[in-house]
Amino acid sequence: FPGLSEETEDGPILFSPILTQKYVFVDDRFFVSCYAREGVNAVRITWKNPIREITEKIGRLHVEEGNMPPGGVDIIFEKVTLRDQGRYHCSAIVDGKEVSKSFELHVYKRVSFIDTPPIQYAPEGSNQLIRCDASGQPSPNVTWHRVNGTSITADNKKFHETPEGLVIRNVTRQDGGVYLCRGSLVTKYMSHFNMTEIKVIVQYEPEWKAGQPAEAYSFIGGMVNLTCEADGEPAPNYEWLKSFIPITSDESKQIYYEDKKTILEISVETSDFDYFTCSAFNDLGKKPGKPQVNVEADVDKLMLKIEAPEEGVEQLQLIGYKVEYKKEDQEWEESSFQEFFIDDADFVLDDLDQDTLYKVRVAARNEAGLGDFTDEQSKRTLKMMAQPINQHTSTSPKIVLGLLPFISIIILGLDL
Repeated sequence: FPGLSEETEDGPILFSPILTQKYVFVDDRFFVSCYAREGVNAVRITWKNPIREITEKIGRLHVEEGNMPPGGVDIIFEKVTLRDQGRYHCSAIVDGKEVSKSFELHVYKRVSFIDTPPIQYAPEGSNQLIRCDASGQPSPNVTWHRVNGTSITADNKKFHETPEGLVIRNVTRQDGGVYLCRGSLVTKYMSHFNMTEIKVIVQYEPEWKAGQPAEAYSFIGGMVNLTCEADGEPAPNYEWLKSFIPITSDESKQIYYEDKKTILEISVETSDFDYFTCSAFNDLGKKPGKPQVNVEADVDKLMLKIEAPEEGVEQLQLIGYKVEYKKEDQEWEESSFQEFFIDDADFVLDDLDQDTLYKVRVAARNEAGLGDFTDEQSKRTLKMMAQPINQHTSTSPKIVLGLLPFISIIILGLDL
């Protein structure tokens, strides 16, 4: 601060603990005491952050009268945020002159995995990206391991690490299992690491189990059970047909379903001596397509109108949206983000700088994971009393649910 003399540890005011630099993580809590050296008569001890004097007595960041030693003033950080980073000054009046002592606060963000689904799916035969979004400040280094001990990096033909995650090439069922994504950050003064488990489930078409009978025998008035059983991921659905016409349960026929198996129970009539077909199929859910987004600006906020992507009728239900935003001179790796649920009343980015150009992109999320981001949109927040400017851009590509081919077995009834 202009006009204030910066004192050393030999000066009239001191810090407890002694420090010139302080390194903390987001959400940490701590305090620093500022007090006069013994024998020094100091009055009006105050704390200033990089912007203003701190006068609040309660709250996330406030000051209190010090007790050890008495007569000082403590600055209290109950929950550190990234915005707290900067230089903090304690000043006092000593012998009619204002003196100051300061420390620099450095804030880092621990490694977290907010956008990493714990269960992810990989269709057999595909090149599948297993997502791991390790975020932190500074950006963490990511490494991969398998719980069964199989090396990830030794076989570059099978695995490929990217900034978005781990690509498994030509997925086989042996690639299923639990993977560990580990994020670590190291600075000159602090380090932190975190890891998350990701269960990879390999999806494959239904396959008939061995030993399925091709014929069944009965008599008029008798009972016969026709059974078909298949493996598949997801677990197969079944449909029974007679002469290729779908069958529903009625007085003479009952259909039962068990895990990966179905049974058709028939009270045999003359018309039942025929071909019966059992089809097994499974629906592979897809990640959602890109939503449609319109952005409107206010003085210190951006308001988003988000319309859900158009999907097939069998598509997994949407959970919400992830909105990433950054200033024009930043890279997307430095962007901020906010998560919204699908039923939130408003999609608003608050506490932005006024008269500043921001870039925004949005991705939809369902149980299969996070979809692709929309093309970035640019919008400038308004100056005070300025009129909002509307800008409308949207994209709406579609993802259509695909069904795997069904596998049939024919069971022949014979008139004896």
